[in-house]
Amino acid sequence: MNTSQKLILGAVALVALMSAVNSADAPTYKAQVKKDNQTVTCLMMQGFISVDVDYMEVSTNKTKHLNFTISDNATTVGTCGNMTDSLGLLYVDGEDDLTLTFFFNKTSDTYKLGNVSLTGNAGKNDSHINYGGKFVNFTTEVGSSYNCSKATKLTMDHVTISLSKLRIEAFKDDKAKNPSFSTTVNDCDPVYKPTDAIVPIAVGAALAGMVIIVLVGYCIGRRKTRAGYQNMNA
Repeated sequence: MNTSQKLILGAVALVALMSAVNSADAPTYKAQVKKDNQTVTCLMMQGFISVDVDYMEVSTNKTKHLNFTISDNATTVGTCGNMTDSLGLLYVDGEDDLTLTFFFNKTSDTYKLGNVSLTGNAGKNDSHINYGGKFVNFTTEVGSSYNCSKATKLTMDHVTISLSKLRIEAFKDDKAKNPSFSTTVNDCDPVYKPTDAIVPIAVGAALAGMVIIVLVGYCIGRRKTRAGYQNMNA
């Protein structure tokens, strides 16, 4: 395999790697909460949600660590209210049975994330977990959804919740069979929005660099080959 072929293969591998990075950060969870009549959607949420929690194991009295990701087939529970909407995401895996719940509070014309709790049992000895925290995050107007393009962390005692590609809309009154997010979007960190293009730009720059390297290698190879022919003719 000559130098040009090796460089081409390297460029192909780079493209595959960057595609894998993009797909790994894609949204993995979508949820809806409906009112009691099951015909009106009051809350929608999608994104990547990962949880790290430290808890005390009953049998050993030692601190254990658990990491889990909310999968696309996780069970959803929740409530719709005049001033509070809630969304509970159930994680069940073997001996672990936990519920991560987000509570959203409404004022006259805005809403925000108010509280988060993690409750349930973990480990083979049913170590009980009951952690909670208050937040003032993701404030937006009623009738709008908010979006977090970047990775965001919510931290409370013993628990860290990692969120990315997150979009949420609470206090909806959507009667559609297939509800959708409002077209009015508030970004939770507007300053961050321009960096959404970093990955495509990086991929394009890398590909351009690889093409240049391949061309240079090809030209050098041609020159050496031509010089070899000239020496043989001489």
